[in-house]
Amino acid sequence: MNVKRYTGGNMTEIMARVRRELGSDAVILSTKSLRQPGFLGFFMRPLTEVAVAYEDLPARNPHDKGGRKNKKPMTNQEKAVAIAREVVAAQHERAAQEAREQAVAAAAAQEGERVSAREQQAREQAAIVQRKAEQAKAALHAGKTVPPAGKPAQAGVKAAPTAAAPPAPVTAPAPAGKAGDGTAVLADLTARLERFGEMLSHIAQKVDAPLEPSAAQEHAPAMQPFLQQLLALEVQQDLAHAVISRAEESMRQSGGAPREAVRAVLVEALGKPSPIKLTPRKQTVVMLCGPTGVGKTTSLIKLAAQTVVKHDVKAGLINADTYRIGAKEQIAAYADILQAPLRVVYDLDDLPAAMAEMAGCDVVFIDTPGKKPSDESHKSDILRIMQACSPDLCLLAISASTSNVAAREVMRHYQFLAHYGLLITKMDEVPSAASAINARFFSKMPLAYVAWGQDVPGDLSAADPQRIADALLGDGTAW
Repeated sequence: MNVKRYTGGNMTEIMARVRRELGSDAVILSTKSLRQPGFLGFFMRPLTEVAVAYEDLPARNPHDKGGRKNKKPMTNQEKAVAIAREVVAAQHERAAQEAREQAVAAAAAQEGERVSAREQQAREQAAIVQRKAEQAKAALHAGKTVPPAGKPAQAGVKAAPTAAAPPAPVTAPAPAGKAGDGTAVLADLTARLERFGEMLSHIAQKVDAPLEPSAAQEHAPAMQPFLQQLLALEVQQDLAHAVISRAEESMRQSGGAPREAVRAVLVEALGKPSPIKLTPRKQTVVMLCGPTGVGKTTSLIKLAAQTVVKHDVKAGLINADTYRIGAKEQIAAYADILQAPLRVVYDLDDLPAAMAEMAGCDVVFIDTPGKKPSDESHKSDILRIMQACSPDLCLLAISASTSNVAAREVMRHYQFLAHYGLLITKMDEVPSAASAINARFFSKMPLAYVAWGQDVPGDLSAADPQRIADALLGDGTAW
């Protein structure tokens, strides 16, 4: 039995590689999510890691056309022993992974990281693995084989660093003996499973333990004013500490003034903006979505007007937001000014026809209905619109006045979108630019635009990391 790890962007990509390299007999032992390395890993979608168990195929006799057909079948007891050994090997691999994760968590503490809101999920995952171990043990006691899981195991628990002593490691299973020694082997494997259960309980207790103040959060006196500045502006606490830690590291390596070091890290964290990109002789479709009341329709009109004026192209407008009072009249008035065709869609089944009417437009802007993000029907509507219109760019609009807790929830509910750009609206209603960097931190998506005021086509621009960083440090004016 061999174990191999695969890392990729998603499970579909990884499973295609597994089937191609190992065939359909490979067994998934575990899956987990990995934060990408480096400071910018804060702002990137995590990778997926899958541990796969497989057996080396026996050398094939060229005269044996049946391949495996002549292999001597295993007895039921031999099957039970083999499967039990696989279970223990998988548990051993998981225990080793937990040790690696604890080391990663300890290193992350040096950058000011803290255990995130996934603690509850971690506890649930630990309970799932505990149940799997108990089921395997019960099956072994009953002399039955353990069927493969119907789906991949969940990721291992990422435990917070703690002073508690770690449990004894699970050792590798002993070599298999003769068929007559099966009872002793089963007893040994059962004992190993029990020790692994104790290890899982230990990990769950560490997850439940309260976080202690990290020494990594004790920054140099010269950096304290900048930390307090970021926290006062309501930059997410974990992010603020990580920015200051990264700035301190930069100063140790290359010197420089504290303010410039912090500013450089903020610009790096904000990333390269991702505004609309037009392609000659190809229609570009832009879709706006987001919660209700964040200013999607006004922002769409500003974007359309700026695009027409700046690039001298023909724009078309599709309004699928028929819930908000006045939205139809507002967008119709500006469509007339821009001499842009407008189609109001009351039934999403009419979207293909609406898109066909926009065949002569260089760029098409689509306004979507705003609803509570957790509304499942809203998710279904957005996906239907995307399927019918195939947007080149999706913009998620969120108000700058949204609290950190609410903003995190918005990003969580829009995780079904594979990629989008952030449009931060109502920047003039808050005294801080913290919402821009927080939204990027929560979503791991690029900034695209910031909007403020009601002036059309003004009061909207592509996100400028330099200006946002200056505003966060009090060196620039707010919107």
